[in-house]
Amino acid sequence: MAHRPVIKIALVGFGTAAHAFLALLYEKRNLLPFTAAISGVIFKDHGFHGLHGKALLLEKFIETPPPMHSITGGVSRFIKKINADVLLELTPLNIQNGEPAAGYLRAAINRGIHIISSNKGPIAFHFDTLNQLALQNKLCFLFGATIGKGLPVFTLKRYASPTAQFSSIRAQLNSTTNYVLTRMQEGVPEMQAVAEAQAAGMCEYSPHLDLDGWDGAIQSAILANVLMQKLEVEAVFRDKFQSRAGEIIKRTQRSANKVRQIVHIENANNEVKASVRLQVISEGDPFFHLQASDYAITLESDTMGELTLTTKSPTKQNTASALLADLCDIYYRGIKQQKDPELFDLDFDSPAMEPAADK
Repeated sequence: MAHRPVIKIALVGFGTAAHAFLALLYEKRNLLPFTAAISGVIFKDHGFHGLHGKALLLEKFIETPPPMHSITGGVSRFIKKINADVLLELTPLNIQNGEPAAGYLRAAINRGIHIISSNKGPIAFHFDTLNQLALQNKLCFLFGATIGKGLPVFTLKRYASPTAQFSSIRAQLNSTTNYVLTRMQEGVPEMQAVAEAQAAGMCEYSPHLDLDGWDGAIQSAILANVLMQKLEVEAVFRDKFQSRAGEIIKRTQRSANKVRQIVHIENANNEVKASVRLQVISEGDPFFHLQASDYAITLESDTMGELTLTTKSPTKQNTASALLADLCDIYYRGIKQQKDPELFDLDFDSPAMEPAADK
């Protein structure tokens, strides 16, 4: 087997997404064009980092996990000291401003580390500044796991249609809300339906972030910021669940129609408008045959026309797959390009990551 270069990976956050990613990375290790090594992991103020800048090969990390210990100085000091090619930022969402995760990403970029994030906050609130900082430092900044648990929206833009100008986006992106709406249509009380969703592990840490459209608003801001132009989270119109759900469900009681929470973004006349609404979906709607747990997004652009991506009941495996896809992308467009520049025709003065918003 030909020699495979080693990529040193650091993880900030060690929850469900991190464990799923490492499991998939281990499962697919013999299919990768590189050898993965773990240079450090931190969650809150505990973790491990390799001594004297060394990293553990993935097999050793998985098969003989190192002991975790207290890390003085927390995440900030961890990022300053870690010897890594790529940092995965996998911490929980802060719906207020995307911090401190955005600060972790800035620190990693300033140290010359490529970054991947599954955290929606930094991209919703700080996309422009992080993107420009990464460009200035000739680094990759990828976040494919932030939309629909890994729907390959940004990969599509980057490779299938890099010149596309998007005029409209419509999406079903929140399984919690759509599950609760489905159960309410079946006659189950709202609180019971929410409890069922929580027991199944669907919910964000607060179900109101899902039900009242905050999760949809944040994903709307990400989509607009990356594919269209800047959109503030607070500018997204959100239906209030408790004031709308009962009334709209009553209207569908004697029909086969469904009620869904739908994201809609319009980009026209140099202005972006977005909403997260509870809508009646009839049989002629492209989303009608989707289950409550399915995710879908329809993109309308000048080059591709109308194109829909769907995923059936995505799980943590989908998120892990998106993270691994981003890591492979960084290898081919960042790390390998630096090692073998003659193999690529890539100008690092142009975006080498998620494309900047079309202005």
